[in-house]
Amino acid sequence: MIPHSKPLIDSRDIRAVVEVLESGMLAGNRKVHHFESALSACINRTYAAATSSGTSALYAVLSALGVGKDDDVVIPAYVCSSLLYAVRMTGANPIVADSGDDPFHIDADTISKALTPKVKVIIFPHLFGSANDIRDIIALGIPVVEDCALSLGSELNGVKTGNLGSRAAVFSFYATKVIAAGEGGMVVSDDKSLIGRVRELTDYADKPDSAMHFNFKMTDIAAALGISQLQKLDSMIERRRELAKRYSKAMDSTDLILPVEKRSEKHIFYRYVVRTEHVEKLRNLIRERNVSAERPVYLPLSRYPGISAACPRAEEAWQTSLSIPLYPALSDIEAEMVADSVFNSINEINKGD
Repeated sequence: MIPHSKPLIDSRDIRAVVEVLESGMLAGNRKVHHFESALSACINRTYAAATSSGTSALYAVLSALGVGKDDDVVIPAYVCSSLLYAVRMTGANPIVADSGDDPFHIDADTISKALTPKVKVIIFPHLFGSANDIRDIIALGIPVVEDCALSLGSELNGVKTGNLGSRAAVFSFYATKVIAAGEGGMVVSDDKSLIGRVRELTDYADKPDSAMHFNFKMTDIAAALGISQLQKLDSMIERRRELAKRYSKAMDSTDLILPVEKRSEKHIFYRYVVRTEHVEKLRNLIRERNVSAERPVYLPLSRYPGISAACPRAEEAWQTSLSIPLYPALSDIEAEMVADSVFNSINEINKGD
């Protein structure tokens, strides 16, 4: 079975981790600071603070922006549940907005419809490796946090996501993300005091005050792996884009809705998401051909307990979207098997109908 996701780990990655283990200095220190500098330079932001996960990064930046009880935070309906939990951890109320014309993203119109007087932050995720214009959202006058967990390295007009005018951005380095550190996250910003507050929040040691502090730090083990992975980011993105072109060419004659790279965008194709009314049938037939495929979002947040928002566009996106394997560790032979399995499966479904 070809897995849906798989990290690309090579001998350099292994050596980087072994060197930290052999040093005996495992907790966050020199390697973490190196990773922060390298990632912020990659995004062209001035400051960065590493964390233990993308979720802790979200929570930390929200808290650093002063989000707390009685505040509201706008998040998309079509997104992973990490955003929901991070908002609730602050004590704030998540305001779930529907997708706009793009089925995978909120926009200024859908956000405006969801706004309340208590909204303090808007979180905008760039899903599946895309890069999206957020100028209209920033123009609403509310601080925007870009969630780049799925878009490290994607660009719009030559500017990387995470630096598109937001107050801050967060990244994730989970085992199957764009670069893999096993676990880990990062907050980047041009606001030195904001990053300072994130650092204060994520390290509890030697702080005899009444503020809340946590152990949300990254280890040097994770940072060493992250640094090594970041050094091959460009080649991994090149491979992703090459595979996406192969898939699009192989499936162009089907009735599937395929991902499209917008004008002035550099899409990294973290996920290759096809859209069809036959998601479950297609998923099952692909699996019978030894290829794993998954819905890219578990459920729309509008279905979660305590959320009362009606989000028909996000619901449609969930009902019609399926992610097929695409990652740098995928071989040419495996990519051909994936493309053939999708092509033959959707044709079999159409013949049956």
